[in-house]
Amino acid sequence: MRGAKKTWKGSAVAKKATKKTTRAKGKPPLPPREKNLDPKAASRTPPGQKAASTRGASFSKSEDIALCRAYVNSSQDSTRGADIRMKDFWNQVFQGFETIMLAEFAEEYIVCDAASLRMRFGKRISKVVFIWLGYMRRVRVLRPSGVPEDEYYDMATAMYNEEESKPFPFAHVSR
Repeated sequence: MRGAKKTWKGSAVAKKATKKTTRAKGKPPLPPREKNLDPKAASRTPPGQKAASTRGASFSKSEDIALCRAYVNSSQDSTRGADIRMKDFWNQVFQGFETIMLAEFAEEYIVCDAASLRMRFGKRISKVVFIWLGYMRRVRVLRPSGVPEDEYYDMATAMYNEEESKPFPFAHVSR
């Protein structure tokens, strides 16, 4: 029998399956062990419900713009150099993000932290932008005759939209 779990008398699996829930004669059984051992976390949210998040469901367009600008500014900061720890880099991005948001988009600013910016950029923005950059490279290799270079962006975006079967979600950031 392929894929079936075999148990032998005396094996750890068999012992675990036959283990009694009582501690000793006359004593009540132990309560089931909870996965979350943080007493504060257990008291904040009722069982079976998700904890409330301080962030909204998604970043706004202005937050995406501020995040990308802060990332570019931090990446091109020659005073810090390339020998910087990732935590310090994302703290620098966060500070730049806060500065941009408070200066230009104060009414839309929702408090977040460096970790949420890192997750947004790493899991969402950079993946899509790297795919779009592939289309931009293809347009540059083609060098279409009579097309000015500032129209390459529109051509790469059109290729992305057609071949990925969805619109480029960060067009508002790149212009």
